[in-house]
Amino acid sequence: MKPTLLTDHEGEKRENDWLENSTEILSKEELTVTDAVSMAAYRTLQVLPTSFQLAMISLLPLFYENAHTVAMILHAVNVIKSAVKYDNATQVPIIGLMDVNEARKNLFSAALDFIKKTSEPAGS
Repeated sequence: MKPTLLTDHEGEKRENDWLENSTEILSKEELTVTDAVSMAAYRTLQVLPTSFQLAMISLLPLFYENAHTVAMILHAVNVIKSAVKYDNATQVPIIGLMDVNEARKNLFSAALDFIKKTSEPAGS
């Protein structure tokens, strides 16, 4: 999204809008979660509904077979890059690799830690 240049009049009007909003908010007895006092928060609340999109991610394996060789990993990276470029040419693909066995160990260890913490008496 390219930034838009505002004329002096438009910039002054936007600043006055924020000042009026801030004056109104600060005159309240109590603030709510949606009250935006700072200019950045006020502008974000104005723009958010039109520019917010959910991220599409995938955590599925790319191949049925194991991809332990360098050639297979390189092929996977190239497939991901071309798929992302086809879908959205300006997006940078982010690829994370992890050994499945190591991931299972980490998950199992985290589960054990959670069980230990939740099973301890409250006073200890």
